[in-house]
Amino acid sequence: DGTVQLDGRDLNALSEEELRRCVAVAPQDATLFSRTVSENIAFSAPAEAIDLELVRRCATAACLDNDLAALPMGLDTVVGERGITLSGGQRQRIALARALYRPCRLMMLDDVLSAVDHHTEKRLIATLQARAKQQTTIISSHRITALTHADRILVLEGGRVTASGSHKELIATPGIYARTWIYQQQLEQTDRAPDDEGGTL
Repeated sequence: DGTVQLDGRDLNALSEEELRRCVAVAPQDATLFSRTVSENIAFSAPAEAIDLELVRRCATAACLDNDLAALPMGLDTVVGERGITLSGGQRQRIALARALYRPCRLMMLDDVLSAVDHHTEKRLIATLQARAKQQTTIISSHRITALTHADRILVLEGGRVTASGSHKELIATPGIYARTWIYQQQLEQTDRAPDDEGGTL
């Protein structure tokens, strides 16, 4: 009790350098640099040691293929300071590709699905499920669909943990998690419902 451990070792016993080496982070508001997409994805590696094949695989895993095809020079496109030429969803997925590129034992994702559509979200969740078999993954998200496969879910209200368990356990228990799940499912069905003209709302 009272300790946080990584692979059985107290985090306080790890040096900052050692901890940084074993953790990859993809924040919701990613910091991109005025470099190429490829260099932004492989930011953890020296420029002369970038593995372009791994960059391509990580870009595909982060659902960036269509976006890259639309960019003037694909992976070699310079994105501008803070990724100003990209959409919020594109920046988030480049941040995810960057986290996937970095070899690590712990990956932390901060709401990286908040700016993507439902179709892309499902593909990204499949990627994260596959990756979670190789390493510990911590996901912070307000989209419950991103959490359903998690071994353990912590529900936070006002900065305090008010419930924990699997997705199945939490939706069977009255509370904010179950209410949010029902609301988000209804919202997703509404988004896909046909309108009077035969399109989608």
